[in-house]
Amino acid sequence: MSSNLDKLGAYYAAKYTKDPVPSNVVLKFDTQDANYKTELPQGTIHSNGQMELTLDLAHVRGGSKDDVARVTVSYNADGTYKSYPSVSWKMGGDDQIPDWVTKVLNGVGYVCIGVEELAGLFLAPETAGTDEIAVQAIAAETKEITEYAVKAIEVYNDVAHWVCSLSDDGGRVYFAAVVCQAINNLNSAVKEYQHNGTVPKRINFKHDLFEAAVGNYKDAKNDDAIEYHTDGDYYRTWFPDEGVVYGNSGIMLSCKIDGIRDINKDDHVALVGMFDTGGNLFAAQAVLQMKNETTVTSGYVTYDTQGRVIKLDKDGKITLVPNKTTVLQAIDNLLDDAMKAGSKHYDDYSSARRRLPKIVQMNLKWMSDAIVIS
Repeated sequence: MSSNLDKLGAYYAAKYTKDPVPSNVVLKFDTQDANYKTELPQGTIHSNGQMELTLDLAHVRGGSKDDVARVTVSYNADGTYKSYPSVSWKMGGDDQIPDWVTKVLNGVGYVCIGVEELAGLFLAPETAGTDEIAVQAIAAETKEITEYAVKAIEVYNDVAHWVCSLSDDGGRVYFAAVVCQAINNLNSAVKEYQHNGTVPKRINFKHDLFEAAVGNYKDAKNDDAIEYHTDGDYYRTWFPDEGVVYGNSGIMLSCKIDGIRDINKDDHVALVGMFDTGGNLFAAQAVLQMKNETTVTSGYVTYDTQGRVIKLDKDGKITLVPNKTTVLQAIDNLLDDAMKAGSKHYDDYSSARRRLPKIVQMNLKWMSDAIVIS
C-alpha cells in the first residue's frame, strides 16, 4: 500500500518543476512572490484500484499563521471521480471559510475542444425550465478528462472571493490559483498512476516567447517577473505557472499581475487561463484585489454549446455576454464592470488602476502567443 502511494506521490511531485525543496512527504516551492508547500497525496489505494486521497497545501506566511487548504477526493479504478473534490480552508488566524464542495453536473455530454480551467468542459446556459448544465461535444477523445476540468475552475470561482477578501496580500490572493493547479496536478498524477506512466508533453509554454510577446520590458524580482509600462503606468507580471492536462488535452496557465503604485501598496490580479489542444484560449478568470476596496472578479468566462461567450458567477448563475465573440474580447469588459459595481470610488481611480482589465487581456494574449504545440 505504501509503495503504491509512493508511486503516486512521485508522479505528483514531478509536476512541480520550479526546484521544489522536499522534506519527508512535503514539497516546498516558491512561485510568484510567495512561499507555498504541498504534502504528497495521502490516503488509501485499494486492491480493486479505487482510492481515497487527501492533499494538504499551505501558503507560508512567516511570522503569521499559514493559510491552509485540504483537498479530499475519491477516484474509481479507471481514474474517474468516485466522489467530487471538496476543499476545506483555514486562512491564518481568521475564521475558517465554510467547506467548499463542488457542484454536481446534472447534464450528460462530451468534453469539448480541450481544456476547461483544466481540461475542456464548456458550460452552457441553463436550459428553459431546468437547472441542467449541458456540455459541448467537440473532441470526444478527451471525454474522460471532462470532470477533472470543471472542478478546479469551480474551486477558483467559488473560493477566490473569500480567500483574497481577508487581506491585501499578493501571496494570499494567489493561493486559490495554487490550489487549482494542485487539483490539476493530482488529477493528472492519478491518471498517470492508472496508466503506469507519463504522457509525452506535447503542449509547452515558453518563457522566451512570452517575453518576446510583451516586447518592451525589463527583468525584475531576480528574473522571476518582468515589468513594463503603458503611457507611464507601470505593471509587473510574474512568470506563469503551468499545468499540462493529462493526455495533452490542454494547458492551464496562472499568474499574478501587480499594478505598481510606488509608495502605495500594489494592486494584485490573480489570473487563470485555460487553453485547448491547439493552444487557443477558451476559458479565463481574473480576481482583482485593491487596497481598501472590495475584491472583485470577472467571473469564469467561457463558451456555451452554441459557441456564445458566457459568464459563470460564484453563485452558479450563468449569463450570456452580449456583443463579444471570444473570451479574450470579453474578459476586460467584465472585470471593468465588476470594478465599477464594486466601488463607489471608481471615478477617482488612477489611470493605472482603470487600465488593469486591459492589462489582464494583454497578458492572456501574451500567454497564447507563448504556447508551442510540438
